[in-house]
Amino acid sequence: MLDESDSLSLLLAPHKGGRQVDWPTELRNLAAAQLEAATDEQFQYLLMELGSEIILETDFDNKPRHDLILTILTKASPSELADAWEMALSWCELVSNYNLEDIVDDDDIWDEDAIPSAVEWLKVNAADEQLAAMYARNGLSMPQAKDHGSARNHGRQVAELVDQITPRQLLASWRVAVGVNLESRRVIPTSGLVKFGTHWNFYLNPKLAGQSLVIRADVDRIGLFLDDRCVFLAPSELSEADLSFVSDATRTPEPFDWASFDVVVPPAIETTRTLPPSGAVVLRDRVRVFLGPEHGGQVAKLRVDANETDVYLDGMFLHTMRVGLPDPDRQALVLAGKARPIDRVRPTHARDRSVAAESPADSFDIDRARRLYEDDKLTLEQTAEAMAVKLWKVRARLMEAGVVMRPRHAIRNSKFTPELLAKARKMYEDDQLTTTVIAQRLGFSASTVGHSLHVAGVRLRPGGHTTIQFTPDQLRLARDIYLNQGKGYRAVAKALGTNYNAVRRALIEAGVKPRPRVGTSAR
Repeated sequence: MLDESDSLSLLLAPHKGGRQVDWPTELRNLAAAQLEAATDEQFQYLLMELGSEIILETDFDNKPRHDLILTILTKASPSELADAWEMALSWCELVSNYNLEDIVDDDDIWDEDAIPSAVEWLKVNAADEQLAAMYARNGLSMPQAKDHGSARNHGRQVAELVDQITPRQLLASWRVAVGVNLESRRVIPTSGLVKFGTHWNFYLNPKLAGQSLVIRADVDRIGLFLDDRCVFLAPSELSEADLSFVSDATRTPEPFDWASFDVVVPPAIETTRTLPPSGAVVLRDRVRVFLGPEHGGQVAKLRVDANETDVYLDGMFLHTMRVGLPDPDRQALVLAGKARPIDRVRPTHARDRSVAAESPADSFDIDRARRLYEDDKLTLEQTAEAMAVKLWKVRARLMEAGVVMRPRHAIRNSKFTPELLAKARKMYEDDQLTTTVIAQRLGFSASTVGHSLHVAGVRLRPGGHTTIQFTPDQLRLARDIYLNQGKGYRAVAKALGTNYNAVRRALIEAGVKPRPRVGTSAR
């Protein structure tokens, strides 16, 4: 049984575009039931789409729905009803799921397709008093009601308004009518947290507690004002519906002149953070700095402008990130007391000498550090231990010298010495053993062996199968163990120091037919 809201569309879909005029009895009864179940809004739009030629200019405002359905099913064909119902659903979606700003462009010229959409949207969403305010805002006289139904009168008033003003005027007058220019006066609490509606949480410096704060917002912008000075300005990302739910604000009749507010935007900011155990710092979900767990507890300083971030660790310049923070985010950090404004970010191509002066130069042997890290392939930790200096200093000085840091995953096991690597390489390239077999013989994991060979420049064989080639003697031994001694592939592989798949494939290629597998051992 059909019970979905759009089941009439499914029911009439086979008849769209058809020429059938008569209604089959079963289809007629099902369509009548679905029309009875339609919402008032859906039914009103259906009547509008069918037009006066089909319903014979019936006064549908005062006629029972049952009688109107009989008239529709008598005058309209299944194809005509299917088209009209589809349009009715489209109108319902338009007026329910969209704002006026989604339909009308802020322009002086109408898009012809937007006119009927704007009219229908206002017919449903604009109350009589709001429509009157829109007429007054544009200096127009609102037409008086006539004798016919109130719905028709309201629709005519909307249509005449849209016909006399531009899209930009329509949007401006609607915002005034519904009061989407909001002003809220607050006192900053001791926590510094100020909420505006359900979308905005402002975290202000607790030192500002007790001061008066003014929040102004519309669908375009939101601003914070302290002592009549704009200290924060950002896109509001609020719709008319969002603003209508803000209860603790005053609706102002005129739009805000955002261009007249002299907002203070710091060109750059500086923030100092003590690194957590993870060694990571995140600013406003945009700038993400990861220095590693080994730096947990140390002090990181970030200098951020709109495009770049300079990173310092314990006063030492480390590197520059090609990511910054937009104006509102820098303003927010300053307001929250988590950063201070500075004139500019220091040059990013060289180390900041004034900050470096905080840590006097020492006798760090950069040549030795490079030799240990690049030539001897020691890790940063091993290099720091060998030189008896802190890890962060080794990393910072090597980066300043232009040394490219190896990824952390490049070092798997420091016990895999160059001697073991040479032995593993011979087994892999000359003896054609797999990494699994080599790992078993050397006492390491297969992943450590494979990774070490890869880092050493050995071209690894594709996974999934092996390319081991047996010598004639090995093949004769394998045939003897498998055929004469009656043992399996695993026993042969163990005797030859190779793997199951290599043995099986070599014997099959040599013409040895595999023994059939059985569920239980033979007695």
